[in-house]
Amino acid sequence: MSSNSRSDSSDVSPTTTVARDSIFPVKIIKVCFLSNSSNLGKNFKLVRCEEGWTVKDVIHVVLSSGCVGPEVKHSLSYGLLLKHLKSSEMHWLHPDLTVSELTQRYEQQHLEAEWRYDLRLRYIPSDFMEKFQDDRTTMLYFYQQVRSDYMQQYASKVSDGMALQLGCLEIRRFYKDMNPNGLEKKSNVELLEKDVGLDLFFPRELIDSMKTFQGYSTLKQEQCVAKFFTTLAQCYSFTEESFACQLLPVCLAAFSQVRSISCTAGSEGRALLSVHMEGAVEPLSVHTTSLSVAENMADLIDGYCRLESSSESSLIVRPSKDSDIYAEISESGADSGDKHRICRDDIVVGQILGEGFFGEVHDGVYKSPTGERIRVAVKTCKDCSADVKEKFLSEAGLMKNLDHPHIVRLVGVIEVDPVWIVMELYEHGELGHYLVEKQNILTRPTLILYCLQLCKALAYLDGLNMVHSRLPIKWMAPESINFRRFTTASDVWMFGVCVWEIFSTAQQPFSWLENGQVIIQLESGVRLPKPHFCPPTVYSLLTRCWAYEPHARPGFSQLVGSLSSLIVHTAAVKGPPEKPPMPPSVTQPRPTAELERSGDQVYTGVMVMVKQVVQLKNDVGTLPASEYPSAVRAVGVTLRGLIQSVDEILPSLHCSVTTEIEGTKKLLNKDLGELISKMRLAQQNSITSLKEECQRQMLAAAHTLALDSKNLLDAVDQARVRADLAKPGVDSREAEDSGEMKKKLIIDVDTGVDDAQAIMVALANPDVEVLGITCCHGNTPLENVLKNTLRVLKVCNRLDIPVYRGCAEPLLARKLHAGDFHGKDGLGDVPDPDAPGLELLQKEKAVQAIIKMVNENPGQVRLVATAPLTNVAMAVKLDPSLPEKLKALYIMGGNTESRGNTTVCGEFNFVADSEAAHIVLDRYTCPTYIATWEFSCRNSLPWSFCDTWLAQGTDKARFMERISCHTRKMVQTERYQKELVSGPGFNTCDVYAVAAAIDDTLVTESEQVAVTVELEGTYTRGMMVVDHMDLLKKKHKVSIMKKVDLERFKQMLMAALK
Repeated sequence: MSSNSRSDSSDVSPTTTVARDSIFPVKIIKVCFLSNSSNLGKNFKLVRCEEGWTVKDVIHVVLSSGCVGPEVKHSLSYGLLLKHLKSSEMHWLHPDLTVSELTQRYEQQHLEAEWRYDLRLRYIPSDFMEKFQDDRTTMLYFYQQVRSDYMQQYASKVSDGMALQLGCLEIRRFYKDMNPNGLEKKSNVELLEKDVGLDLFFPRELIDSMKTFQGYSTLKQEQCVAKFFTTLAQCYSFTEESFACQLLPVCLAAFSQVRSISCTAGSEGRALLSVHMEGAVEPLSVHTTSLSVAENMADLIDGYCRLESSSESSLIVRPSKDSDIYAEISESGADSGDKHRICRDDIVVGQILGEGFFGEVHDGVYKSPTGERIRVAVKTCKDCSADVKEKFLSEAGLMKNLDHPHIVRLVGVIEVDPVWIVMELYEHGELGHYLVEKQNILTRPTLILYCLQLCKALAYLDGLNMVHSRLPIKWMAPESINFRRFTTASDVWMFGVCVWEIFSTAQQPFSWLENGQVIIQLESGVRLPKPHFCPPTVYSLLTRCWAYEPHARPGFSQLVGSLSSLIVHTAAVKGPPEKPPMPPSVTQPRPTAELERSGDQVYTGVMVMVKQVVQLKNDVGTLPASEYPSAVRAVGVTLRGLIQSVDEILPSLHCSVTTEIEGTKKLLNKDLGELISKMRLAQQNSITSLKEECQRQMLAAAHTLALDSKNLLDAVDQARVRADLAKPGVDSREAEDSGEMKKKLIIDVDTGVDDAQAIMVALANPDVEVLGITCCHGNTPLENVLKNTLRVLKVCNRLDIPVYRGCAEPLLARKLHAGDFHGKDGLGDVPDPDAPGLELLQKEKAVQAIIKMVNENPGQVRLVATAPLTNVAMAVKLDPSLPEKLKALYIMGGNTESRGNTTVCGEFNFVADSEAAHIVLDRYTCPTYIATWEFSCRNSLPWSFCDTWLAQGTDKARFMERISCHTRKMVQTERYQKELVSGPGFNTCDVYAVAAAIDDTLVTESEQVAVTVELEGTYTRGMMVVDHMDLLKKKHKVSIMKKVDLERFKQMLMAALK
């Protein structure tokens, strides 16, 4: 095809207006075409289309625009070819394929810039010379296409004589308007070379030996085209396509006899193309090397069928689709059989249990023909139209043939309107609700048992050759999302997601992602993280279920065996129980207790491993590819030492978890192998456009290795506790009682909207204990800050947390508030008549409370400051030894690039009390972590995530949506846009500091440097000064955050509003 360049225009469908404020995403597709002129600068068309459009609409826009030529009559002959520019991959796009399907199926496999759309004539009539006589545009386009293919693929392979004839014909056609006498002059090689270049007409091998072409000087353009086709046809079948395949012994037929076409995925990536013929006993079956080849052939056959019948209707049988969330294949009929028809009078309907897909679900009592009264669930259908009713009853059609103890049993069907499906009642309701309700009493062996029962049910369905084809996107395997391919292997993937839900207490998988983002993450190797309560050996099974290649996943029989053995090794459970188990008498210890760590080589090894991984993340961007092996080798040596330290203590540990420890060790070795594999891939692509993607995959593998190292520590700690080898840490009575110690936080706030978000994130984390919240002037006057803090605690149902009144004004500077950014009251000016009263405040003042809480918990408290630092500064002035007793200090404030958001060079919190900031950075010598203004801007989230976050439907989500409405309007103002260091996004400034305090590994890149605060400058007062050259000679260095794991950060935010 011809080269591409910029175009000035784009088109929309003549039947669809794309409004500027349309709620649907608009996609621009660049379609390349062949030009009849020598001007190669305009050989593409930008087509502006919505995701509801089909390929047919895109082709129509290009042809109707006139860029190809006027009055195209044979539009059914045109097709769109998608080519990957960096490989031989190519896909013919079926006219009925939608743009959204196109994006999901193909574009997400590679970078968008690496794909190219070519407009081509694909469906060529056998008598095209005659057919195209009335369509000069199509005839010339086909000629240009054949000539282009000839010059690129065949010109150097034909004989010299053939090449000479074809080149002379194109010269004559090219100079079609010149008379024969004038053309004679053009036969001079030098003039031709000077005018346009001979390589436009001939292979390079012939240019030196060319002389004249007088024999073609009298031909007209149409004659040149016809002569070219007849000459080229002697050596090149340009009206045919060839596919490598294997034909089964069947009878072939004409296109007019084709009734339907389908493609089916087979084993080992192969596929089967089936063409059903009128009157044929069996279909034409073609085995192909891949599903892509089968789909390309199907599109070609379908195109000729449409061409012959002059119809736009497709004969390809495809999976139907309800929405962008669900995918569905054709189901069996709705006939439930006479055996299951029951009478409505035999059912007494009770209360509503819930809402189903088609209508309400009630409990009830069914009187059987024998007189037995059976408790049942009754599913109703609100819409009794024929098509909806058929789909509703199809569920009963499937259920009537199923008989398994772990699959709901069909009792009967009432097919007279209103239609009902009556089925076995599960008294304890939906599993997800039950898991949430009983999360504090369900043991690991019981959860594994639930997984085993689910696995046995799926193995039973597998034996009946049944697979699930109607699934939410987030439960689908990659091949199901990309190609709507549903097999036993895709059910294994789904089973892994269900097990993850069971151990995650019914959390939604990938809740932090939108549907369209899931496949991008899966393709890049990202998988669901290990749930807190999930044994490493179970998670190892899940990672096998989530292998990208379907053939690499285990079968259900293998999974049943693995889960059965895990139950035997984990604990003795009587069952399977008919009803959920009673609470156990002894609470199981939870992972990673805060134990005495002196001399603990396993703990030391894990900490060194985490540091090695963090170092790798920090260095990979600057290391040359040749040094990757050294960095990974250091990780490997650390892992070897860690495993050796475990082996040394293994004989003394409790035997009940040694299997789990051994399984985790094997998993770590596998993780290291994956890291080495990704490292080699990153080396190979160090100078390609895939460099950053490969580096990211390498870091993801390293991150998995670090997480599994922590899982190993969990397993070892549990074994120590059971063997009575664990010693509690200093001042950790609570840890001794419960088996773990929570992270203790004091949060110092000036509660505006982002402070509210930070508080809610801290309260939602089960591993955090908020000792108290101290309030300070800042976003809004102190009285508002106090009220706002209590309002947040009320919506979180945590008014038990003590709140303290702090400083109402800065040490020296005049008062400064955030104006109207968060609203005058700091929380969007949303009325709250039921707000808690200030009588709930503690009598003790904030500064004294900070000192007291730290002294009562020496070495354990993380102080998080999201306000001006007045309270924190006053605390150290009253107790100079305070920093020595803190575990760490986390600050949201300051800036590193002299760009302010309040003054020319100052960030709000540091400008609001510059003296306090100076004192804190000078006197707090404990580990100090700063989330600066630039850091929060560069790590902001998409607004689409904010919408998803606020749409969770909980009281917390509704509260957050109300109070943040004003702020969301303010961020659109010109003033705020000037404050931003990077592009627009959802910036939750204060949450970053709290999140870093909760999870030490959340920050993936930081910088150690000495800092102070400028107090004198006219324009620079309040600016944080970063001493890169070490001129201040300060011993204490702070850690300035640079990058954060945004996916885990999203998970924290999502959990905060649940």
